Amino acid sequence: LGVTHKDDSSSNRPADDDDYENTGMFVTHTKTSATSDLYVQFNCYVNIAVDFDPPASSVITGYLGNGTASTSPLNPIISGTSAHVQILIEDPIGTSGTWDWTNTFSRVFKVTAANCPAGAGTTGAQTFTWVNKMNDRSEMLQVLAASWMVWEV
Repeated sequence: LGVTHKDDSSSNRPADDDDYENTGMFVTHTKTSATSDLYVQFNCYVNIAVDFDPPASSVITGYLGNGTASTSPLNPIISGTSAHVQILIEDPIGTSGTWDWTNTFSRVFKVTAANCPAGAGTTGAQTFTWVNKMNDRSEMLQVLAASWMVWEV
């Protein structure tokens, strides 16, 4: 019924350890049928710098949320799948050190008509946002580049 594409980027990071925060990356699809499902594809390139003092591992976890960049809090769209590991880096030598790392992350989410951000059985603007957290924010920096695709079935 319709397809939406968007390129996106962000260098934001959560304010505190293990706190999910809106990264500012979002897409809005205009839904034409109240009964149709949406498929949301999120492809993300992550560039991360990690200082392994003191963490033994560094993890970035994310989920697909509802709302725009200024909406807070953002609730997971897909129940039971809120935590997706985006990147995991473990200190291979067990000592302090700084590592630069890149990774790609891609997921496709099926959003049923009942779970659309604007409410069950609605048409019009449906906004999806990528939200993430870091296990030790003070030890990590990240830059994200992403592409979105939303299609209606």
